[in-house]
Amino acid sequence: MEKEKQKTERKEHILVCLSSSPSNEKIIRTAAQMARAFGANFTALYVQTAEPAEKTPEDQARLQKHIRLAEQSGAEIVTTHSEDIALQIAEYARISEVTRIVIGKSMMDQGLFRDRRGWTERLTDLVPDLEIHIIPDSNIITIYLVGVMTTSILTSGYTCSVISSVISVVLFNYFLTEPRLTLYAYGSGYPVTISILTGTLASKLKENAKLSARDAFRTKILFNTSQLLQKAEDASEIFDITATQLIKLLGRNLVVAPVEKKKNGIVQGTLYNAETGIKSEKVFNEKEQEILQWVLKNRKRAGAMTERFSEEPYLYLSIYAAQNRYGVIGIFIGQKPLDVFENSILLSILGECAMALDREQSAREKEEAAVMAKNEQLRVNLLRTISHDLRTPLTSIRGNADSLISNFDALDEGMRKQIFSDIYEDAGWLIELVENLLALTKIEDGSVKLQLSDQVVEDVVREALRHVERRKNEHKITVDCGEDILLARMDAKLIVQVLVNLINNAVKYTQAGSKIRITAGKEEKNVWIAVEDNGPGIPAECREHVFEMFYSGKNKVSDSRRSLGLGLALCRSIVNAHGGELVLRDCAPHGCHFRFTLPLSEVNLNE
Repeated sequence: MEKEKQKTERKEHILVCLSSSPSNEKIIRTAAQMARAFGANFTALYVQTAEPAEKTPEDQARLQKHIRLAEQSGAEIVTTHSEDIALQIAEYARISEVTRIVIGKSMMDQGLFRDRRGWTERLTDLVPDLEIHIIPDSNIITIYLVGVMTTSILTSGYTCSVISSVISVVLFNYFLTEPRLTLYAYGSGYPVTISILTGTLASKLKENAKLSARDAFRTKILFNTSQLLQKAEDASEIFDITATQLIKLLGRNLVVAPVEKKKNGIVQGTLYNAETGIKSEKVFNEKEQEILQWVLKNRKRAGAMTERFSEEPYLYLSIYAAQNRYGVIGIFIGQKPLDVFENSILLSILGECAMALDREQSAREKEEAAVMAKNEQLRVNLLRTISHDLRTPLTSIRGNADSLISNFDALDEGMRKQIFSDIYEDAGWLIELVENLLALTKIEDGSVKLQLSDQVVEDVVREALRHVERRKNEHKITVDCGEDILLARMDAKLIVQVLVNLINNAVKYTQAGSKIRITAGKEEKNVWIAVEDNGPGIPAECREHVFEMFYSGKNKVSDSRRSLGLGLALCRSIVNAHGGELVLRDCAPHGCHFRFTLPLSEVNLNE
């Protein structure tokens, strides 16, 4: 008992044997690490014989290098002389109170110890109380460690790693350590410990690598979600992006239930299948509606993994920002609950979704406010224009009618015809104005449904000329639609109105005797129709405004010609509704050239 107590209290003293072997450097470093770990005394012993092993200059240089390395590592260098190296090591160990001896396997392989098989047994017999550590060659230990590491990497958990480590130790001891082909080992705890630590460490590193890769992937998903949500244009796209990213993160089915504000609640949602990637409509039953409404109202989670409605397979979470409630998202849980990191990323993504919805709503409200402001301005312009410009023709009509009633017999025939003509023109202008206002209103609010059919372009042009004001006879109007029959897909009534407005503009704003030319042709999959004149034209600074409502030259609301500036705005709206484009081009040397396109009709003739 007293002997064991003294052994326990005795300070560690590690002895390493020096040689000229190339592997001795590794032995010295290993022993130095052990000495630092144990806080032990460190001695490097070289036993010189009558016939030294270092016969060549290279061997002697290598020995001196090892001696310097040991000295630099903090070892005390000791040199002794003896023909029995094992006995000398044992004697020095007893005298110096050495507790551990570190020796390399290569020392025996190179012939430093002649009796290979019995040398370790002899040294153990000489110093039975000491731990002897035989360090194998690097290539051998590497093979051993590679086997342990490979098993740990290819398998999961620690069980296989520990089992493979134990088996590796047994095989290593049986085949590669002295005495070979036996399971006898000296200091067996050391390799066993190393093997188990190696295996478990490899498994741990593999698991940590997997966790790091998973965490990096989840973080990347969160970052990508933020970028994608910033590019989303509407609420539907925001919900779709959020659901898609959550499926990437969790690999679970999802239910997205946006708030239907017009219906004051949630009626239906969208089901996202994680396996197929297909989304389908989801109609909620009364129980699910109750859960959704509770989550939406209380802004708390419910369903699986919660105390509220815990029997449900889905975990329901509210999507909200400030006082705005945007919807509820349901995540299928089943028997696999979310881990802490998944839950954290989930909440972050839902937060990003809520902020994106908040931004989208703010942008939409600003846009609606801008549209309302624009509409209000148009209304004010319209009222101002109507109150100003309509007074003149109505006053003229009333005055002329009064003259006819009061002085019909006193007026000669020429005067009566002039009064009738003035009344006709004023009434026609008012009718045109009202028709344009009604048509423009219907086109802009989308209430007009186009009655599309295949029409001959030249017939439509001829029909438009029948509706042009009487002053057309004061101008030279020509029509050129080419030799081929042109068929276009159009609403004939509306296109006639476009042509009437364009031709009337040419008649009103050009001098008597001017030339008005109507042409048509085909380009690719479209038919183009153009109305041009050789009048004074439109100033360059006014061209970009001619299609605006209530603009009638020089940026005035109305001019001396009593134009409200609605005709061209109406024309563009009608052409755009057909999928075409109305543009104003230069007409050399002067004049205006209005051109618009319509879809070309394809006619197949079966012979």
